[in-house]
Amino acid sequence: MAIIYYKCRHCQQEIGKLEKREVDASMLGLHVLSDSEKSEMIEHAESGEMHIRSICDQCESTLKKYPQYYELDYFIH
Repeated sequence: MAIIYYKCRHCQQEIGKLEKREVDASMLGLHVLSDSEKSEMIEHAESGEMHIRSICDQCESTLKKYPQYYELDYFIH
């Protein structure tokens, strides 16, 4: 069984977890990412888990309010 964890890349909050028997990258929309985006956003653990760095609703709202934060890798420390 594949377990996929989604975590906010800014605040580190767990966004969600997906447990599936089989996971296809196209089901998750990962096929549209470039290789550099994939390496930046996706981490594969030795145990078979996948960790995807995304953006939670609160951080996305903050980014919309303060678009200059897009220039930063992390705006919450």
